[in-house]
Amino acid sequence: MRILQEAGEEFLSGEALGKRLGISRMGVCKRIRHLEAEGYAIERRKGRGYRLLEVSAGALAVSGAGNKPPGGAGESGQAYGQAAIEAELQTEWAGRHLRFYASTDSTNARARAEGDKGAPHGWLAVADAQEAGQGRRGRSWHSPGGKHLYFSLLLRPELDPGQASMLTLVMALSVCKALEVCVPEGDFAIKWPNDILLSGRKLCGILTEMRSNLDGIEYVIVGVGLNVGEVDASQPWAEHAIGLAGWQESLRTDGALRKAGTLPGRSRLLAAILESWEREYALFCSGGDMAAQREAYETRLANKHRQVRIEAGPESWQGLALGISNAGELLVEREDGRVEAVYAGEVSVRGLYGYV
Repeated sequence: MRILQEAGEEFLSGEALGKRLGISRMGVCKRIRHLEAEGYAIERRKGRGYRLLEVSAGALAVSGAGNKPPGGAGESGQAYGQAAIEAELQTEWAGRHLRFYASTDSTNARARAEGDKGAPHGWLAVADAQEAGQGRRGRSWHSPGGKHLYFSLLLRPELDPGQASMLTLVMALSVCKALEVCVPEGDFAIKWPNDILLSGRKLCGILTEMRSNLDGIEYVIVGVGLNVGEVDASQPWAEHAIGLAGWQESLRTDGALRKAGTLPGRSRLLAAILESWEREYALFCSGGDMAAQREAYETRLANKHRQVRIEAGPESWQGLALGISNAGELLVEREDGRVEAVYAGEVSVRGLYGYV
């Protein structure tokens, strides 16, 4: 896919493609058929070879306001499918074993199934749509096709089970840093422990699951759902959520964004997140905690210096969020001055998500 993209209007012979890829001309034909099955229009001309013409509607990525989902031609012309993602990836291991689903129950469920079968470290499930998307605490994640980014990364880390929860924070930092590069005009922040915010509204959620035994961790799955297109206004949570496309269009409408760059397609966003993840994951594993990333995380922490309400089971209390500990806990100062490290529980932040 990358070779054809780079060639532009130029035809590439089967022999030339075979040499580049180290395969036979029959192998080239097989890969061309695979690309066509994913929705890519490829011209074949006898004596000249192949060239990429366009992407059909079924492979389009919605990457900006006004784009339409598969079934109607979008405006971006950016492809989204296994070949397009693989063409963008520049990682060493994350996503190098990849499976793309046009629709599935949930990418976390697919990753669990493959993890139980022995899938390797870095195995990645990506879906255009999810029929049973998962959020934290058993909530559902609305996952229409043709709009957003849904993926789950399977890990086999050499960590203690108690360290696994910090991988949620590592992914949040990775996503935030990638977005800052891809959409530099955005004001992104992290809501501890698992949300990415844009202009104070939820853009992305992260769900981390672990399977362990008496010997330790078998595998960890880190799932991500990121709103790339516009959010569905009919959903009850829509007022608290935002998508990259809707946010950019609102800035254009308000005149606040004089020169807006083109939003990257889902393939590029995914590749950027995985590249960011490899760097942050290596840094985390070198120390086994958030010490080396604590400052970077806290500079993006929406909770910091805000009043928060902690809900953990029957107990509910309020305090001032100070930051995070090296173990990824949220440090909260109670009204009596005691500082408590919050490991788990639902955290509501004053001024965000309608909590006043």
